[in-house]
Amino acid sequence: MAKPDEREHFQTLFEYAPISLWEEDYSGIKRLFNALREQGVESLEAHLDQTPDFIDACMRQMAIRRVNQQTLEMLKAVSQDELLSNLDKVFRDGMRHHFRSELLALWNGDLTWSGEGINYALDGEAIDILLHWRILPGFEQTWEQVLVTIENITARKQAERRLRRLFDAAPISLWEEDYSALKDYFETLRRAGITDLQNYFDGHPEAVPYCMSLIRVLDVNQRTLDLFGAASKEQLLSNLDKVFRDEMGIHFARELVDLWNGKLSYERDGINYSLNGEPVSIHLNFKVMPGHEHDFSWVLVAIED
Repeated sequence: MAKPDEREHFQTLFEYAPISLWEEDYSGIKRLFNALREQGVESLEAHLDQTPDFIDACMRQMAIRRVNQQTLEMLKAVSQDELLSNLDKVFRDGMRHHFRSELLALWNGDLTWSGEGINYALDGEAIDILLHWRILPGFEQTWEQVLVTIENITARKQAERRLRRLFDAAPISLWEEDYSALKDYFETLRRAGITDLQNYFDGHPEAVPYCMSLIRVLDVNQRTLDLFGAASKEQLLSNLDKVFRDEMGIHFARELVDLWNGKLSYERDGINYSLNGEPVSIHLNFKVMPGHEHDFSWVLVAIED
């Protein structure tokens, strides 16, 4: 047992930690879960689909024992009493989505959980948060002591949303792509003793379309949809075989050889096709994004008509 001066030390660390800390008790949720299992419920996910009000019942069973000063400042509460008497203003709307994920984690026996979500300050301001919780050692069976940390990531999320708007509204066709499976294929070929990719393609022409199938398109912007006559991203991505065909395979093979040889950015002229079959003369700029040179998991492609 901690001595009085040690307890005071830990309480001071908790109170003045530079991150929002919550000491909570989930034993009420545990009792609700036990009751469900006794009723024969095996899938909490299916139960929540049928009985969404159970999320609210679990939320009401969260007992908050203590919060620190940073929590009060973040949520604009004068005191802990004011905060705890207004939790319905803090935990609402967007919080339900990530709280459902937390409940599923608890049901499956997880002792920790992390995820992003939204809480609300007492003045109504929405706050983007990164939340972590852990059932503390010794309480795995009862869930009576849970430590929760909440990081305010609103500035980061706002920056991400600004960048997303810039991506979507850019006056040039932009593609976010993942070439990591292609990188793995390259490594497989190298282990097999292949040193000259062009010679390999000459002997195995089927490898070029196979490489194309390994590329995953993560996102495209509105200008891309306009350029290729697509009504939606889903329509475009399900018809890429109509966009990238014919002589495009020759250009693509050259790009693959460049990548194989370590050239991580390049420009090419070529022909793509709109979904109605019209040829589109393009100038393509390709770049493996910084920090992803080792696995090619993030590639940016810009296409000009």
